[in-house]
Amino acid sequence: MYLKVIILVLTLLYMLFLKLQYKQIGTIGYDKARKNLAIFSTLLLILQSGLRHVGVGPDTYQYMLSFHEHTLWTWQQILHNFIDVYQAGEGKDAGYYLLVKLFSEFSTDYQVFLVFVGIVVFVPLGRFVYKNTERLEDIWVALLLYQTLFYSFFSVTGIRQAIATGFCFLSVECIKDKKLLLFLLLMVIGGLIHKSCLLFLPFYWIAQIQIPRTIFIAMLCLFPVMVYVGDAFTLELAILSGSENYLGYAEQESVGAKNLILFYFLISSVGFVRYWKNKKWMKERSYIFNAISLGIFFLPLTLNSANLVRVVQYYSIFLLVFIGYVVASSKNANNKLLVSLVQFLLIGALLYKLLITPVEYAFFWENMKITNY
Repeated sequence: MYLKVIILVLTLLYMLFLKLQYKQIGTIGYDKARKNLAIFSTLLLILQSGLRHVGVGPDTYQYMLSFHEHTLWTWQQILHNFIDVYQAGEGKDAGYYLLVKLFSEFSTDYQVFLVFVGIVVFVPLGRFVYKNTERLEDIWVALLLYQTLFYSFFSVTGIRQAIATGFCFLSVECIKDKKLLLFLLLMVIGGLIHKSCLLFLPFYWIAQIQIPRTIFIAMLCLFPVMVYVGDAFTLELAILSGSENYLGYAEQESVGAKNLILFYFLISSVGFVRYWKNKKWMKERSYIFNAISLGIFFLPLTLNSANLVRVVQYYSIFLLVFIGYVVASSKNANNKLLVSLVQFLLIGALLYKLLITPVEYAFFWENMKITNY
């Protein structure tokens, strides 16, 4: 917990320092300041994740055992594993073990591998936040949201899916620029590492639909339907995405389903209410609004198993940039004040949750008991 607070404070101080130098939004200097803040935040997240003890999180130690096992595989075994997975249907995510084998040609140190994974995940995440926000404050709020809602997944567990999600972050710019072939290439690579990445595949076309209000209403209507069909749909989607094992994971994810749903609905409602009459602005950023709406569609999955946050996160991660857009483009002074007040309350609630949620963390050079195995 204290490391999270330290990271947030350091980033806040750096943001304030940059704001003293660059005050005019949209200038070259201000954009450079935003880039510097995004780089600084990304570096801290890489260190937070990469320097952790193997006892941090439910999966880190198990991934270490798997890492050491697969670094000893021959290239012939790697090839046979691909055949087993994609021809015989035995095993899964052969691309991850290929990545481990490739990495082992440079280092067999698991701690170095964790730093490498941190780079693969957080550099695309930092780029995603930088490319899709407008203000320095937006980047800090995104970091706060990350530490509160997404830390338990990206920083301490789910290495394979976290890497796959990194490719999804990279693909967002392909969606915006309508580069289908490059988008598909990134999806294939991510899908080889973790099949659930394919859940993001339809978003290329959904993002292009410039009727975000209609999609939002449709997803709200489907939400109670998804709650009702619950178990059956959850199982089918988990099998389709290769995430069926998550249904049996211990219910110890620090990102609770109820908290996620509460924050998600609160943030998305404020955003859509704010821009309901501003059709032009919503169309220009329809990909963000559509992603938020798809997150609403998948949220009921978490009521059946909190661990299926792993499925929802491909779209819920857009919350990181959504809050900034709510305030940054507000032109009406009264609305800006109202939305800023709501944002202030949200930040307060997030900080409160961050402070009261116990999180065990230790650096790799510190002593920590491994309790999950």
